[in-house]
Amino acid sequence: MNSKDLLVAISFGQCLRDTVDSLLRAKRLGVPTFGITDSETTPIARFADSHMLALVASPSFLNSYVAPMAAITAIHVACAHIDPKSSLTRLRPTDREYASGTRWYREPKSNNHK
Repeated sequence: MNSKDLLVAISFGQCLRDTVDSLLRAKRLGVPTFGITDSETTPIARFADSHMLALVASPSFLNSYVAPMAAITAIHVACAHIDPKSSLTRLRPTDREYASGTRWYREPKSNNHK
């Protein structure tokens, strides 16, 4: 990675050690950094060049990652709109794989002609 790249670090709460270490390593190399986290006090928020907050707190005993996933989707869409032609060219193989690949279950075609 170099100064023309962007490291995006995503972690919540105490934050994962590998994620924080990667963020700090990128900063030492002069790579711009951006974080997605859930509090101004997390290591991601404190060490990234800039960050956005996406809360994961829930009234349940489990965290909810709906907000961060929605934020990531919005960022993807915004980036795609910067250069739509290039984005569509890069996404075309993925689109083809989605439509025809072996990823999805398909009912076997019956050869029984009655």
